[in-house]
Amino acid sequence: MIINIRTRDDLAVLLAAGQSGDWVVSPVKEAMLTTVRIFDWQGDSVLIGDFDPHSSYRNLQGRLIIGIARGRIMRCQKDWYVLYGQSPIVYGENIAIQIHGGIRIGIVRQLAVDELSNTKINEYFKRLIQEIKLQEITTIVFCSGGLIPIPDFFIEWCQQNGVTIEIINDNEIARHYSTQNDLHIDEVFQMIEI
Repeated sequence: MIINIRTRDDLAVLLAAGQSGDWVVSPVKEAMLTTVRIFDWQGDSVLIGDFDPHSSYRNLQGRLIIGIARGRIMRCQKDWYVLYGQSPIVYGENIAIQIHGGIRIGIVRQLAVDELSNTKINEYFKRLIQEIKLQEITTIVFCSGGLIPIPDFFIEWCQQNGVTIEIINDNEIARHYSTQNDLHIDEVFQMIEI
């Protein structure tokens, strides 16, 4: 899971420290984190890195200082309010990105839902919508045959926003969307020299 944070802190200082400021993050969410994205207040740049549980810790108030490994600052022209509203922390989903014929495609090779309740399924797809908006995805690919249904609200949102849903089996995903073609994060955002 990705944690997206909006901050007034200097991203270069956070990068040098390898840590974020302190944030309210539940232990359950902390255990699921894989990626950290800290957006500057203006939305001009983002600090991206791997979540480092070894350098993360909780302060006396129980707030999490998030450790960041392999961090880098990248250019990003995103309007936080359009993507996420007023919340300073929003969770997102890790999905593979590829470009085929100029079309930006998101590939969901495995749905990361920890329990099969409607609430958890809906939360996952709401996070997926935010990631689709951030990454400007126009086609989203799912593997067929799973136990998790795609909610109606997600299908409707995709239809209203011009996002095509493609559902294919494992073999077709491997053939058409090989992991070798996945974009590296440095290809998704533009690197800033510091």
